[in-house]
Amino acid sequence: MSLLEIPTRNDLPTYEEIVQLDGVNYTIQFYFNPRINDGVGKWFVSLADQNRKMIAGPVAVVASWPLFDRFIEEAVPPGMLFCWDTAGGNNDPGQFDLGDRCRLLYLGAET
Repeated sequence: MSLLEIPTRNDLPTYEEIVQLDGVNYTIQFYFNPRINDGVGKWFVSLADQNRKMIAGPVAVVASWPLFDRFIEEAVPPGMLFCWDTAGGNNDPGQFDLGDRCRLLYLGAET
């Protein structure tokens, strides 16, 4: 198993990254919604294949929780994508925390 940090930004409310997970290219789309969570806001992610076909999401980015585990599509990567709070508080990322205090990590499947 390998651990990969997904590059993230917190200077844009909407963006996407192309990443390789377990040897397959995926597009991860990020969106920050400032109106929910009592006005604090929340990050959401969606997953698309290399042809930009939606596979899963959007799901809220929740600390220490596998983001796409509830999806049983064959196209979902076999590993686990999760958010890690580097401060150890298991707090979800705020608007400017993603890529700083909170890191998006992928634990690859065993080969």
